[in-house]
Amino acid sequence: MGLRDREKRALDEIERNLAAEDPRLATRLARMRPGRRLTGRLAVGVALTVVYLLGLTVVVFGVTTGSAALVALGAVVAAVFPVLLVVDAVRAGRQPDPYTVAERTPSIG
Repeated sequence: MGLRDREKRALDEIERNLAAEDPRLATRLARMRPGRRLTGRLAVGVALTVVYLLGLTVVVFGVTTGSAALVALGAVVAAVFPVLLVVDAVRAGRQPDPYTVAERTPSIG
């Protein structure tokens, strides 16, 4: 469903006002690619979920075959999943935002 002409004009006006009030933010927003960060985070989430399911599969296979080594291996792989997920979330939350960092950093000179 597309936007109506009135909605398009309103968005264009908002964009012009934003560019006039804060050109740095407008430039930064113009350079952003929609979905870029989500795509990378989604790929990490999918990969970690696959690893977790692989670990659970190895645990089930180890139980059915009576192999303690496979049960232990699967448990370790399945236990690593939540740790990696938390580490990834912490790293993503701590990435500096260059727009706000530049405003907080005192200029030298």
